[in-house]
Amino acid sequence: MAAHAPARTRDLTRKRPRQIALSVLCGCLLRRHGRKYSSFVRLSIAAIQSDTAYAGRYDERDLKENELKIYFAGPLFSEAERDWIRGVKRQIEEVANARGADIALIWPYELITREELEALGDSAKYEIHSRCRSHLENADLLIAVLDGTQVDDGTAWEIGYYYGLRRDHSRIIGVRTDFRNAGEAKNSIVNAMIECSCSSIARSTAELLATITARIFGVPL
Repeated sequence: MAAHAPARTRDLTRKRPRQIALSVLCGCLLRRHGRKYSSFVRLSIAAIQSDTAYAGRYDERDLKENELKIYFAGPLFSEAERDWIRGVKRQIEEVANARGADIALIWPYELITREELEALGDSAKYEIHSRCRSHLENADLLIAVLDGTQVDDGTAWEIGYYYGLRRDHSRIIGVRTDFRNAGEAKNSIVNAMIECSCSSIARSTAELLATITARIFGVPL
């Protein structure tokens, strides 16, 4: 049997020099001079956000027609959280490779570097929000980690935003490996607004991979 070509994954941290320069300059001016350059900063931020080739957006010239764009939302603040997502991300890429599928797997942790965060200072939060939002708008599928007594607040926002944007082909697949129920009703898995926004909720890593394989790549494991 002929081997499938490797799944095409791309570096999503690419930046354009002009946009980085403007972002860093805005942050530096705000920290050093406060209100003195506030008008310039507002105009610069508007210019960056209105740019169709904005660093957080896909360049349409780089996209293949059938490439599947997957956004992986979940808490990423502890080593355990990041390690788990890295492991699942790697397994999804292996499944895509085995099926010969082209995917772009977007993980917010990889969208901005620590150096950028330090350089941007107080304005870093706007950059994080803008990059994540623009990738959500381009995603075909949202995977959301729902573990914990409450769903991570950032993940909950991403679910709600993507649900409001959803198209006929787009789906939200939740994954909750936490055995506790955290919803309002007796048999609820999580908060009703979260649970009812999901197309399905997997209860284990294996179930998540099976769901993605069967529903997205069309072939069961």
